[in-house]
Amino acid sequence: MERRSPRTRKDTFGDFVGRFGLRMAALRKRRGLTQEQLAERLDVVPSYLAKLETAARRPSFELLWQLAHALNVHPKELLDFDESADWEGSEREQGWEEFRGLLSGTKAEDVQLLLGLAKKVWHR
Repeated sequence: MERRSPRTRKDTFGDFVGRFGLRMAALRKRRGLTQEQLAERLDVVPSYLAKLETAARRPSFELLWQLAHALNVHPKELLDFDESADWEGSEREQGWEEFRGLLSGTKAEDVQLLLGLAKKVWHR
């Protein structure tokens, strides 16, 4: 089996760090936490979390461990993202999660109507 050079891989380390940031933000939002609340749990400043979520900073192994505990997930869940998905797909998934969160407390038939409309708009 031939090994590919790291330079010939489709994804870059920057892509990986970016996907980690999106995953971290999605897990944080699923738990209903703001950056400020999560930062308090981790004893870091909120701006540091913002930089992690936008791939402007890279987390240490220690912070990965602390994040997993603060988000009540196994550490591997922080890295559980589809590496073959493109950047747009990751952003789209995050958008859908935020959209569904906004609809909580809305009647089921209204949610179905809105989801149908959103799908038509986003698939254009």
